[in-house]
Amino acid sequence: MVLVSCSTKNNSGGTNFRQDFNKREDTLLKTGREIIKNAYFAQFASVNKEGMPKIRVIEPFAPDKEWNVFFGTNPRSRKVKEIKNHPQSALHYFDKARLAYVSLYGKAYIENDSLLRKKYWKESWKSFYPDKEKDFMLIRFVPEKMELIHLTKGFSGDSLTWKPHEIILRD
Repeated sequence: MVLVSCSTKNNSGGTNFRQDFNKREDTLLKTGREIIKNAYFAQFASVNKEGMPKIRVIEPFAPDKEWNVFFGTNPRSRKVKEIKNHPQSALHYFDKARLAYVSLYGKAYIENDSLLRKKYWKESWKSFYPDKEKDFMLIRFVPEKMELIHLTKGFSGDSLTWKPHEIILRD
């Protein structure tokens, strides 16, 4: 089993999930959760040793109250090595029916806590991870920033730059 620190410290030195969101940000966070629920699957991007982004589809759990996102993988997968070498990563959810997306930017960590591994397990994954102890590894994604577009709710990007709505999640 690969052991990697699970600290939630980000590049700016902050570790704390913000508690001072304003009304607009609260609305964006709620909208982001709706997009994630409707999208179900996400794309996870990590960076390989050559500095090239690598993207794959994952089946994550919904974000917890502090927007940590957990998902499983095979401990022998490329993403485990990439996370160990370069934890900066991203998650992207797209809801085609509602013309909406959420992008989360932060760091990923290997999570070895046995209680969390039990909590974030789906029986439907058994065919992918026949030996849960050997074949299954839990990843915790800790987002620092969220970007969002939801055209049907009026959250379009900047008219000139297309910059999405943005929220800093950790201070």
